[in-house]
Amino acid sequence: MLILIYDLRKIPTLKCISSNTDACQFEVDDTYMNDVQEVINNWQKRYRLELERDDVLKIVMKDINNYCEILQTNKGKQVNFKGGCFAGCPDIKIHENGKLETIYKDSYKANSMVIVAEAILKYLLFNIPIEKTINNCNDIFKFQQISHLGSTYEKCVQESENGDIELQRNNRIYAGLKPSGVIIKVKPNGRRDSLANCPPNPIVDNGNKCTIEDINKEWYIEFAQEKANDFLGIPRLDSLKKEELLERAKGLGLEIDKKTKKDDIIKMIKNKERNEVKNMATKQDIEKELEETKEKLNKAVTQNEQLMNKIKESENVKEMKFADERLNDNIMLQSSLYKKINELRKYIRSVDFVYDEELPSNLGGGEYYSIGQLYDALQKGCLEVGLDFSHDVVEVISFDKELVKPSGKLPIHVATVKTKSTLTDINTGISKDYITIAQGSDTIDKAISGASTLAFRQWFTKNFSPKNANDDDNVDETPKSEEPKVPVYIPESKKEEIKEEVVKQVQQEDSDDEDIKVICQNIMAIREKTGNEEYGKTTMQALMSGILSSADILEIDLKIKQKMESVGLNV
Repeated sequence: MLILIYDLRKIPTLKCISSNTDACQFEVDDTYMNDVQEVINNWQKRYRLELERDDVLKIVMKDINNYCEILQTNKGKQVNFKGGCFAGCPDIKIHENGKLETIYKDSYKANSMVIVAEAILKYLLFNIPIEKTINNCNDIFKFQQISHLGSTYEKCVQESENGDIELQRNNRIYAGLKPSGVIIKVKPNGRRDSLANCPPNPIVDNGNKCTIEDINKEWYIEFAQEKANDFLGIPRLDSLKKEELLERAKGLGLEIDKKTKKDDIIKMIKNKERNEVKNMATKQDIEKELEETKEKLNKAVTQNEQLMNKIKESENVKEMKFADERLNDNIMLQSSLYKKINELRKYIRSVDFVYDEELPSNLGGGEYYSIGQLYDALQKGCLEVGLDFSHDVVEVISFDKELVKPSGKLPIHVATVKTKSTLTDINTGISKDYITIAQGSDTIDKAISGASTLAFRQWFTKNFSPKNANDDDNVDETPKSEEPKVPVYIPESKKEEIKEEVVKQVQQEDSDDEDIKVICQNIMAIREKTGNEEYGKTTMQALMSGILSSADILEIDLKIKQKMESVGLNV
């Protein structure tokens, strides 16, 4: 094989792609194929061996054992693949007209997350978006992850608020939408290992009670995209250094403090990239909708022209006149609605809105109108001109849970919603819809409410441009008197009490929770190494008490690492 490769390398434009003990893969211009065939024929005669030829139209390769390709055969184009990423992947047949047919195989050995393998293959070979393949699939069994517990483990459990829930040795697992505990494999000595590729909020469904509505398809999309990126040479975010992550975030338009933890930076980048993909998909949908609308309009114009010709040729002038009157009536009704909307705009412009709320400094500061002022003006205006108004959330585009976890506070969720605001003429029933997309963040389900409020504020400001009362030329600029500032007297004894109380307060940082988790893991590693199950018991109780300062935690961390080195563990 080495001699064959050596002889082939002499041919112009030829580039060796890969080789092993029984094959050689290369690319070369068509003009030199006769030279290639001559080298191959001579080699076969010399060594009395026969080579089989595959003509590859496209190949995407991670390494020699992980690739997918399209071959040109006598029977047409053929899809071929190899590697763990494509385990359980269906066969893809390419018809002469270019259409693809997906042929699923019955396999009990590789029936885990079939939809992920299918999405990766179609993305790499046919540029079909991963989210399209996954979102269009509603067969729940293609999302299942089959977990088999190895013989070195005693049991498999799922953590919960009430303790461990013991599972079967073989389990069917899905990525869920509702919060649930992680799945752990437990060894006989008590060591607990996380399940490989365990999805967030895992659902264990060995009784086939789960439905496709319970599945978190977003996780499967993100998981498949990371696997596909491995083939394309795109590094995973967790493999990048913090400086590289900050640079990548900057390229996405994110301004992130350098003190932010690496895991939080990765979450922000993933959220931004996920939203950009959704926005791109939304843009494509809008463009498609515009194209369809254009076609309908052209069709309507053609039909209108044909109708006009029929009117001219028809002897039944009275019937045609009635159709023409209905068209004119519809135009007049729409005109009435737009006149009322314009009157509403004039009314709102006459209202003197007053800045009565202020953003906190960490959100940029600045004064703004309260939402109550906007709602009040809109409702009074609608009553004045004869319109009805409604504002509803019609779609929750995304709901990212626990995107930010402030220390000592509830986690913050981020919601992206699509809202529809409607103005209806109460006399005719003719209405006009306004679609707005906005994002909001808060605890529990308040994120959706916040996004809806922001959408309403954006729609109101864009369509009515409210006038600030402070913009009036007749504003009274007389400075207001201030109450004299009187220093507060604090007795010396009270000052000492306050000082002692401040000193007693434990100073901790946001990173302490993560540091405590690492220290506990290191203590468990020392126990396993030394066989001393009582080691570090008092220390762990102190860590969990919440009374230690950041300096105390740092001191404990250093002592534990010294102990690890003394027992032969890597720090």
